[in-house]
Amino acid sequence: MSGKRVLMVIAPENFRDEELLHTKEELERVGVETTIASTKTGVTKGLLGATVTPDLKLDQVSVGDYDAIVFVGGPGSSVYFNNKQALSIATQMFSKGKKTCAICIALLTPGC
Repeated sequence: MSGKRVLMVIAPENFRDEELLHTKEELERVGVETTIASTKTGVTKGLLGATVTPDLKLDQVSVGDYDAIVFVGGPGSSVYFNNKQALSIATQMFSKGKKTCAICIALLTPGC
C-alpha cells in the first residue's frame, strides 16, 4: 500500500471521531498517505470531542492526486448530502475507477 494516497472527507463539525482517527491510523500504518478535506480548513470538532484541522478545503481537491476517497460518517456528514463539490468529487473518483468509500451515515449521500 506504500505510495498510495487517500482523501478523507469530514464534516466541519460532528464527524465520528473514531471513524476518522482509527481509519486514518490503520491506513498510515500500512504506508498510505492520508489527506483530510472539509468545507473549511479551520479547526473542526468531532462528535466525541476530537479536534482536527483539515489539510485542505473541498474546492482545493484535485481528484487525480488520490487513489481513493473515504467519506467519514457522523451526524455532521449530512452537510454533504446535497453539496455539489462533495458529490462531484465522489462522482469523479468513481468514474475514474478509484475506490470510493463511505462509512456509516455518509453512505446515504445521494448521488454516490
